This record gives sequence, structure tokens and C-alpha cells, in this order.
Amino acid sequence: MIHEFYMVTPLNIEAAMKAAFEERDQSARLSLIAVDSMLKERRRRRENSLPPMRCMCCDFLFDARPPTGFGVVVPAFPDAQPIVVAHGICLDCLQRDDLEQALLASLHELFPGGSFSRVGTLQ
Repeated sequence: MIHEFYMVTPLNIEAAMKAAFEERDQSARLSLIAVDSMLKERRRRRENSLPPMRCMCCDFLFDARPPTGFGVVVPAFPDAQPIVVAHGICLDCLQRDDLEQALLASLHELFPGGSFSRVGTLQ
């Protein structure tokens, strides 16, 4: 299956919301739903003393501080029940010069054999 990968950050969250709700962009809508689910899962883990989630690109744990950005994997051709996954990205990783390469390496680790047609930000 071919996937698209988007970053949702403080710099583009407003544009992502506009695309999702005003322009009815399915990738933007699915991405925001995945981010919401990820944040709820983070809260559930904290409330139940479960291990915290880890940054997509490094070993930073999101226990005291939430993710600064999110990486979202969306099927390129979603069906009626698409599986969409969001991963947190820490502030240090969002500022990396090699962020795109680090994200691609992480994606290939998380989804062995996966094919990613796009790495970008929601706009």
C-alpha cells in the first residue's frame, strides 16, 4: 500500500484545520483525527501510569511535555475505513536540518516494506 506522510506543526495547524473543515481535504481531516487520537492516547497513558510515548525520530519521551509536532501516515488511496497513524515529534527533532531524512528512516522502521509517495506538511 502506498502512503502519504504529513507533518502537523504549530506553523501549519491553522491551515490544516482550514483545509479539513472549509475545503474538505480528506488527508487534512484524517490527519487531525489521528493527532486527536494520539493526544488522547498520551493522556490515557499518563492517567494509568503506562509507559509514555516516544518521539518519532529520537528517544525523547512525552511524559511531562507533549509533542511539538506530529507525523501522520495516511493511505494515498483511503478506503471507507482508512488506518491513519499519528506519531509525536519533539521540539529538538522539529528543528533538525536532516528532519526529512530522519522521518523517512523512522517510517521505514515503523512500516517495513512501506512505500511513501509524499513527505510534506499540510497546507
